Amino acid sequence: MFRKAKFEVGVDEVGRGPLAGPIALCALIIKNKKVLTQFPKNCDSKHFSAKKRNELYKTLVEEKKRQNIDFAVSYAQPKYIDRWGIEKATRTALSANLRKLTLDPKKVEILLDGRLRAPDEYSNQKTFIKGDARIQTIGLASIVAKVERDKKMTGLAKIYPQYGFEKNMGYGTKYHVDAVRKYGLTPIHRLSFLKNILA
Repeated sequence: MFRKAKFEVGVDEVGRGPLAGPIALCALIIKNKKVLTQFPKNCDSKHFSAKKRNELYKTLVEEKKRQNIDFAVSYAQPKYIDRWGIEKATRTALSANLRKLTLDPKKVEILLDGRLRAPDEYSNQKTFIKGDARIQTIGLASIVAKVERDKKMTGLAKIYPQYGFEKNMGYGTKYHVDAVRKYGLTPIHRLSFLKNILA
């Protein structure tokens, strides 16, 4: 059981599986629980179209301006995924993410999706399998992470136009894999994810 906490924080990640680009992690803190009534109970970003996700994201940004919520996004970059492995890179980004919100570990409960775990000082934490579909706050964090990562990949598509990042978001589509074989790697590719393809 959680101890009584002042604030609830949802944490989720997006982009664990792609061949290119970072993992995006979002920690989202609810300061006024009334704000939750304007969002669907199931906020898993995968359940919405890009248009709907962007609409929900805009609402979240407005509520952040009103100080009803706050959120921060951090990234596990490809070079660190290759150097440290995906789990350590993700944990490091998550720690940085929570520091951005300057949270008092004694006053928050951390709700995390999947295999994520917050640093040990956040003793009031719990991980939920498929938490983005089960826990509204985690789902809202997934929306922010997804929209922010998609924006980043769309920007990277302008630098590396031959890979179609604006459409595949770095995932291993046939178009993307064929482009890797034809043009080689970019600095944002995850070499550790591409060894079999390059072999």
